[in-house]
Amino acid sequence: MKIVFVSTFTPATNYTRDLSRYFYKILKPRDELFLCGRKVEEIQDNDEPQVDHVWSRDLSFVFTILKYVLERRPDVVHLQHEIKMFGGIITSMLYPWLLFLIRLFGFPVVVTIHGVVSPKQIDEKFLESFNVGYTPLKQFVVKLFFRYIYSFILFFSNKVTVHAPALREILVDEYGGGKNRVVVISHGIREVKNVDRIPARLSILKKYPAVKGKKVILVFGYFSPRKGYEFLIQALSTAFEMGVKRNGVVLALVGDVKDEFKPYKRKVLRLIRKEKMEKNVLITGYVDDNEIDEFYRYSYVVLIPAIISFNTSGSLSLSLAYQKPLLVSDVKPLGREVSENDFGLLYEPDNVDSCAKQIARIMTEKRLYESMKKKLSGFVGKRYWTRISKEHYSLYEKLSS
Repeated sequence: MKIVFVSTFTPATNYTRDLSRYFYKILKPRDELFLCGRKVEEIQDNDEPQVDHVWSRDLSFVFTILKYVLERRPDVVHLQHEIKMFGGIITSMLYPWLLFLIRLFGFPVVVTIHGVVSPKQIDEKFLESFNVGYTPLKQFVVKLFFRYIYSFILFFSNKVTVHAPALREILVDEYGGGKNRVVVISHGIREVKNVDRIPARLSILKKYPAVKGKKVILVFGYFSPRKGYEFLIQALSTAFEMGVKRNGVVLALVGDVKDEFKPYKRKVLRLIRKEKMEKNVLITGYVDDNEIDEFYRYSYVVLIPAIISFNTSGSLSLSLAYQKPLLVSDVKPLGREVSENDFGLLYEPDNVDSCAKQIARIMTEKRLYESMKKKLSGFVGKRYWTRISKEHYSLYEKLSS
């Protein structure tokens, strides 16, 4: 069986990068896997599977990817879908037609949709979180855009995979996807070696001395207003009033900020100064792969914030890999994933008191913390990439037979 993966393959936490790494381990002798990646992306790890740098984030992506598929003649083509993966709005609208052309030439197509936006979510708060001012017309146009994208992906694909039952429900019930067409395959979890071991010399302690000797509440990912960082800072300040020791805790906001959200970062910095939290909140900016690993190993708890959520979050899978107890915003599908498996605490989004109460619980109740650690150690093996890659392989076999 010959398979083509079409995706980006950076950064190190990339979904398809992990899937391809573990997929190579289960291939049969005559199988072949080809990785069709973006032209300018730099694969930093020399031991990663070889990526063919093919397409660009512009209108040409349809033809360059189709040409690659025609040259490889695979049994299955597996593409990832994220709204801005191939560029902006126009390229997003072309994406379904790439699927149509691949199908036209007789190749079975699988698409993994990482985030599914329900029409019910598209309100004033949703638009403002993407820096789009609200009007009824804009709301209508955005709803129409997502209906176009998901409906045509569902129509042109042989199979669509999502990471959670809640996402499948949206595609089936609200966008008309066939029940047999949409398949749930959970987001894989990395097998982290010596997961409980903290290296003797951590580079982050030298680079970010504010975290040394502290219980770190880690928030990892791009800086974004959709995460409600201002509520987290206010909640941490309130948690100090509930008995959490101010001199023993640091909230580490780890991750880069895109240009469009730099004004939001400045807003958060002003709030930090107002609340006199300079010693309790760390904003790192970009961090490399080694620093990400160190932050996860050193952290006491991982916090996954969201005002709006339309996926189960790669941050969740990374946190599970390091078996860190979680504090998570109770928004679907993210909150449902955590509550069903009981390895973290939920707080009400936008609710400072709710978040503060849960911070206080997870930071001070040792028995609760250890209970969540125990549940995590028993859960992660069910989601290791080795098992998830086999689920994908089985799907490909059915389509290519």
